Amino acid sequence: MNKVTQLFRYERSMYSVIDDEGYFDPSKEPKVEIRTFRVVKETAKCYFIQLSYNKTKRCLKDAKNTFAYDSKEKAMENYKQRCKRSLSYCRFNLKLAEAFNKHAQYLQP
Repeated sequence: MNKVTQLFRYERSMYSVIDDEGYFDPSKEPKVEIRTFRVVKETAKCYFIQLSYNKTKRCLKDAKNTFAYDSKEKAMENYKQRCKRSLSYCRFNLKLAEAFNKHAQYLQP
């Protein structure tokens, strides 16, 4: 078995689509960045990776969802799933906001 020395995680760069005044700019291209983490310890079931400020984080080897992955392909699949989940949360929150906004039109002080 090959010894794993680094794990990967894709993340979106929120600032890549924000203008100078802090508003969303649809003309800007969204950027997705890959972060690489150094494995500092490996056990039979997990990796420990180095985060900033000398903190470590545990990443399970056989978990369906974990923070970082041993291949870029797995990390990309996880990123896509996180985007889908984020979008579903946003759609749900939009439906809630629309329902309460509609109801607020009929409220009297």
